[in-house]
Amino acid sequence: AEDDVVKDDAMEGLTAVVTVRLAEPQFEGQTKEVLGTSAAARIVAAVVAKELKAFLTSTKRDDKQQARAVMEKIVAAARTRIAARQHKEAQRRKTALETSSLPAKLADCRSDDVERSELFIVEGDSALGTAKLARNSEFQALLPIRGKILNVQKSSVSDMLKNAECGAIIQVIGAGSGRTFDIDAARYGKI
Repeated sequence: AEDDVVKDDAMEGLTAVVTVRLAEPQFEGQTKEVLGTSAAARIVAAVVAKELKAFLTSTKRDDKQQARAVMEKIVAAARTRIAARQHKEAQRRKTALETSSLPAKLADCRSDDVERSELFIVEGDSALGTAKLARNSEFQALLPIRGKILNVQKSSVSDMLKNAECGAIIQVIGAGSGRTFDIDAARYGKI
């Protein structure tokens, strides 16, 4: 699943000091700070894995508390990573909505006066045709949507942004959504 813990979650903030004695050590790079002997790396990995497993499965009370703290830190890192990714994806979708042109079916009004302008959301093309005949195109805009749309009160923000009708409404109104919602940025005074 996408919520699984990954290696980086466990490695975040991890520091280990390991002492290794070798007859002929080989180092990497010019600064010689990293041990490059592959045999040493395998041995260190095996010893660390064994000791870490013993620590995490220990029945000693102090070890259990410390192991629980380590596991909670790893889970928190995973949740933070997932939340950051979801936020980044939502921002990318939001930006895409803001930068794209307005929906083709929007029958916009001619007025730029936000206080005076009105947006009517109508159900389908047939209602759009009738409403076009009855509206004052100077200050009344029309946006047709397909039938019954997503119930946003029972849906996540990501599901709402994926929905074409909801996306069109957010885009046409122009005030954003969620935490970035700004009523002062709306393109219409009445909806």
